[in-house]
Amino acid sequence: MRISSGASGSGRGLTGRLKTMAACALMAGLAVAACSVEAVQPASVEGTSSVTETQAANAATLTAPTGTPDRSQLPVTPPARELVPTTPPPVVGEVPPDLLAKIIADLEGRLGPGGPAIMVTQAEAVVWNDGSLGCPQPGVLYTQALVNGYQVVLQAGSGSYDYRAAEQGFFFLCELPIHRVP
Repeated sequence: MRISSGASGSGRGLTGRLKTMAACALMAGLAVAACSVEAVQPASVEGTSSVTETQAANAATLTAPTGTPDRSQLPVTPPARELVPTTPPPVVGEVPPDLLAKIIADLEGRLGPGGPAIMVTQAEAVVWNDGSLGCPQPGVLYTQALVNGYQVVLQAGSGSYDYRAAEQGFFFLCELPIHRVP
């Protein structure tokens, strides 16, 4: 009784198939070895290449993980960028001298020539809750954001005058002040 390989007339038996499968496995091993850091060079004999079992084992050893990766192979993370605040820092310190001079000149103009002496009783930096600078007027809409500025209170005779100013230099006399909560 004869056992057939299943392919009639192919001329290859079971031994031929095993040789083909072994050659494919060997080629796959070479492909993996070629992708590793140190490729295995097959021995060549007059236009044909052959690889010994020792060389195939070396190729498998080269592709195995080695533990801790080299730092040069790790991805590079860009340095963190410094965040810049989008709002200016709160105003600190006293009222700028040129702004204070303009406010005093405004009160002098309101009181007229020969008016009482003017004294500064309060001049401080303030962060106002909104664009009204703590002195809202009926029917007027204001910016709903913190506003850096100043409050200047002047004394002239028996009267007290409460001025509000924005950091940019805009100022006005607040005739109906709302007491701010510190």
